[in-house]
Amino acid sequence: MVEDPLRIGELVARVGCARVLAHIETFENEKSAKDAFAAWKSAGAKETGLAILIDTPLSALGALVPICDAVQVMSIAKLGYQGAKFDERAIERVKELHAKYPGLTIEVDGGVSDKNIAELVCAGARRFGVGSAISRSDNPADAYSRLKKLAESAWL
Repeated sequence: MVEDPLRIGELVARVGCARVLAHIETFENEKSAKDAFAAWKSAGAKETGLAILIDTPLSALGALVPICDAVQVMSIAKLGYQGAKFDERAIERVKELHAKYPGLTIEVDGGVSDKNIAELVCAGARRFGVGSAISRSDNPADAYSRLKKLAESAWL
């Protein structure tokens, strides 16, 4: 997380970042988030959206979900390092978001592995932030392929 998502988001969009997401918890209110989305898109971002911490109620997303291109559900309790334990509550959070907004792109970040990726896909997630399941593998290319195959098989 950054302290000034509006400014940082504009900077990364200007240098070519196509997708800019910020944690809902960093915005003062819905207007500041809407203003940030508009600024990011003006700076070149193709997609904008929100991330939400595992302990923040989904209701905090409020009226912003319909203007999000994606919502990222954090599936770990502590941010800032790889290898954090997956929090099973994320599966229900994804299901709830998907049921309410079936067209929304839902991402999951934190603790995603071959043990949970298929269940997350079945719950409605379509994008994943995968770190240690790949980087700590003896064969990262194989780990990626296995995760991709599990996700695609669950989606079909």
